[in-house]
Amino acid sequence: MIVVVVVAITFSLWTLDKSHFFYADDWGLLNNAQFRSWNDFFHMLPQKLYGDRPGGEIVIRVMYGIFGLDYRWYNGLWLLMHSMNCVLIFVIATKVVPFNRALICALVAACWESMLGAASWIGAIFDLAGATWCLAAVLLYALYARSAHAGRRSLALGVAAVVFHVLAIRTKEFALALIVVLAAWDFLTVEKSGWRERAIRLGPHLAITLVYSLAYAHLYLHHQSFVTSGSYRMSLSLASIIAGIAYYFSGAFYVELAASGAMSMVAGLAVALFVILLALTSRVGRAAIVSAFALLSAVLMLAHQRSLLYLYAPHFFLALALCSVRVHSRVATWATVLAACVLVWWPVHNGSLRNGRQFVLSKGAYSKTLFDDYVTAMRGEPPPREVTVAVSQTYFDPFTNGSGDAIRLFYRSKEIKVNVVQERDDGPGPCAKAIDVCLEEMGGHLIRRK
Repeated sequence: MIVVVVVAITFSLWTLDKSHFFYADDWGLLNNAQFRSWNDFFHMLPQKLYGDRPGGEIVIRVMYGIFGLDYRWYNGLWLLMHSMNCVLIFVIATKVVPFNRALICALVAACWESMLGAASWIGAIFDLAGATWCLAAVLLYALYARSAHAGRRSLALGVAAVVFHVLAIRTKEFALALIVVLAAWDFLTVEKSGWRERAIRLGPHLAITLVYSLAYAHLYLHHQSFVTSGSYRMSLSLASIIAGIAYYFSGAFYVELAASGAMSMVAGLAVALFVILLALTSRVGRAAIVSAFALLSAVLMLAHQRSLLYLYAPHFFLALALCSVRVHSRVATWATVLAACVLVWWPVHNGSLRNGRQFVLSKGAYSKTLFDDYVTAMRGEPPPREVTVAVSQTYFDPFTNGSGDAIRLFYRSKEIKVNVVQERDDGPGPCAKAIDVCLEEMGGHLIRRK
């Protein structure tokens, strides 16, 4: 277990770089922590079809209440949560495969670069924490299933599994499929149990799933436009789902870097088929691959909103599926070790590891520079009524999100109006018609003009 923690922290230690600052969606979450009351988001049933996720917001809220905008503590906690998730999959794996395979699984999960986007972005707390609660629920359920005659201890494990199940659903919607994960785990890895025992164990989780599914169905009936238009519109067509599988598997296994267009899609589907065939060779592999696809199922329907960030929670079970082939064969074990080494080494070889990390740090450095420039330019002055800011990289700057959330956070005032505009080389300057304060990005720095 210590080895897993050390490797997970070492591999992702780069996230503690001083340039790893808040950017993009981070500011909206911090703004909610500052200006929304607990009653606004702390409720058992969802009030909105999308974005009602108190299981992740509470993490941001607690961190903001203690550390404010000191981003280093956030990055440190995200690193620890990722390490904890790797430990959780390791402990889960030790219940169903030999120790050496469980260790390989956890190390692959810790170092699978293409899958770890959520572990290095504050805005992806819902994927990161959602994975934590899902893994905790699976582990507790597995322990509960194996201690059916342990009296109060068994009951406590069962109740705890239910609690984490609810927490997972209230963190991100993909956890609605957690019932499939638990059922697969029960039927494929828990032996010597009859239908009655399984029904008793799964009953509370099925009830939870039904309650939340009905709640979301009710919201859907009143907000259909959200899933029928825009970037989050859903598509249930077979072609769209197949295209989603191709996208996620080609990205996960770095196929898209060696092919493009139709070839990348074909290669992605070939990889997916190969992984599925490997997983089908054992009961644990079947349970793991079903779990991975279950947690991925929600985003497979989002044909216009695809991101490898969404692979974070499924990738733990995908790693287990890859490490479950002929678990008692020494030859298969060495083949698994070799495959794991190639999977970890390949992004180093092709440069995607370096490029991905540099992208994150460069965007963080850009956001931090502009935010620090604003603080320096406005130090000692009262909060302005209106601010105009011209930047070159909208979205990644600290001001675009929420039309100035970072500025309102700095002053802790909701009343400030902020206009964010794209910096342009032609036409009149952005400050020509500004009413109050105006700042313009020049040479990578924010300069006060008015």
